[in-house]
Amino acid sequence: MPQITLIFVILFGITLSAHGATVYRYTDENGNTVFTDEPVEGAKKLDVKPIATVPAIPVPQPTPAPPKEEPFKYTSIKITNPSNEQFFINDPGQIQVVVSIAPNLAQGHQVQLYFNGSPQGDPKAGNVFRFKQLDRGEYRTHALILDENGKEVGKSDTITFFVKRHSISRPNSG
Repeated sequence: MPQITLIFVILFGITLSAHGATVYRYTDENGNTVFTDEPVEGAKKLDVKPIATVPAIPVPQPTPAPPKEEPFKYTSIKITNPSNEQFFINDPGQIQVVVSIAPNLAQGHQVQLYFNGSPQGDPKAGNVFRFKQLDRGEYRTHALILDENGKEVGKSDTITFFVKRHSISRPNSG
């Protein structure tokens, strides 16, 4: 308990010294050093200078950074028509390639369709491509989505479809 009293007295003395009060120090009958603001016989008057204080500088609160905007991303790009491995036999009409995109095509983005590794026409801001009278053969097709700078931002899987026509030299063959 005397140690707690001593600590309290020291803290009290420091507190008073911050205000420029007179502080005395002496040793009691138990050998403990005591600080007090009361003059006591045998106490030594201490020259305590006021503690210099500096007012706290207000710290500006950081402005919260705006939430990072996730780059736009397509969750699904898929050729839904024709179906993979579909055959078109003696079809004089149009062959329509449909690219399903989720979410919908973003502003400024375009779709470029490829047949057998070569682009078919110019990119466009649509998802339906129509072709008339394709030559007979196998067509491996995929679609790329390009941003406003022409950079690829998405790609479909490749599907294959076939066009079978009668031979010009043999009109009845398949």
